[in-house]
Amino acid sequence: MTTNRSELSTSWLILYGAQLFPARQRTILAGLKPCSTSAVVVPSSYLSWDLPGVPYVEPAFCSAIVRGYNDEEGVAASRSATSSEKEGEEGDYRRWVWERCSPGRPYRGSLPPNLEGIAYELTPSDYEVAVSRTRVMLPTVPTAVVPVRAVKFAEGDSSKPLGDIERAFLLVGKAEHAPQLQPTRDYFMLVLRGAFLNTLSQPYLAHLTVLQPFDPETSRLKTFSRYLFTLTLLPSFILFFLPARVLGVPAWGRLGNWLLGAGLRKTRWLEGIVSRWAGSGYRNDGPKSLGGTGI
Repeated sequence: MTTNRSELSTSWLILYGAQLFPARQRTILAGLKPCSTSAVVVPSSYLSWDLPGVPYVEPAFCSAIVRGYNDEEGVAASRSATSSEKEGEEGDYRRWVWERCSPGRPYRGSLPPNLEGIAYELTPSDYEVAVSRTRVMLPTVPTAVVPVRAVKFAEGDSSKPLGDIERAFLLVGKAEHAPQLQPTRDYFMLVLRGAFLNTLSQPYLAHLTVLQPFDPETSRLKTFSRYLFTLTLLPSFILFFLPARVLGVPAWGRLGNWLLGAGLRKTRWLEGIVSRWAGSGYRNDGPKSLGGTGI
């Protein structure tokens, strides 16, 4: 789709991760008319699974690690390495990224593939609407709109570039990047289906398919803990989300999101206690786990 509008009057928004699941994609773009669209790879960014959610229920959400924006901790880790260490400075940075972008997979010295998504060229008014709708996908986490360079590519093949977008935008969660989190299978499948249905590149899809989601059914204690933490969410659902949906008052639902976000730290404290008996609420335990309990 093309338009006579000057590029200076439009902005590119990149949807990625769970935002590409068809139902969410339709919600974000409903009523909007993109001037053009393309699959893109973002050379400076990686799809991450490092935003902590509710332990045992929804342990992790997607975001993005953008070089030079929110990877200060990884850069600091690489600078603190001595030249005599086996992996070296760049190896330490690769490990830091890998542990936040590859749930359940052991680190073997490489970086994950660069983030891929679908970029939409939008008029200023449509861009603002799309950004506000995209923010709802991470309701309990502050977000930032981050400028990045993106490379267009032919469907399914990122080795065939179709030109650069010098200034596109990603919506990124502003929260501590917790390592070794694993999303639930349901949330993971949102991301996987969205990537396949939008025909992202084969290497990117191959990386996604080998990731391991969180499985709370590995023990009865974990299953019980999941029910326990679900019960802690019921008051918010009854008092805020249900009235907001029935009465059509989204502001009331946003207040519930804010309160839930403020309470997530307390759920992490409770998980620290429960995990002593039930195991981690953020990742699988045993041989397939990358680490211990807690975040």
